[in-house]
Amino acid sequence: MGTSSRRPGRRRAAGGALRYEHRPGRPREEQREERGNWLFGCLPIPVFLLLIAPLMFIERFWGHGIWGDLASSWPGGAYAFAATVGACLPLAFAAFVAPLTRMDWKAGRLRSLTWAIGSLPGLGAGYLIAGVIRAT
Repeated sequence: MGTSSRRPGRRRAAGGALRYEHRPGRPREEQREERGNWLFGCLPIPVFLLLIAPLMFIERFWGHGIWGDLASSWPGGAYAFAATVGACLPLAFAAFVAPLTRMDWKAGRLRSLTWAIGSLPGLGAGYLIAGVIRAT
């Protein structure tokens, strides 16, 4: 019997010919994952710009009109207008979140998609209110 460094009860290690070697010209799994991670890592930049653009447009085109004309003619003045806008923000958030809590992708995809689409008016109202707040 030959001398071996393996302990009793353990399987023998595979020989060098049985080990996986990378074939040239074919991307490795790690390289594929790195490419996917890089693309996923760059995704927040355009999403952020897409989400912040409506707020900038609301401030630029409607900001002065909202706070210059509408707030001064609001019953109670500008402070009451600010309080009304501040009170509407949680309502818009609730209108956005409430349909999303009803989603269940396992029960039905079409129904869940309908609930997701139903949350979009709350999202739009939230953006409008946030734009009004930002215009101050």
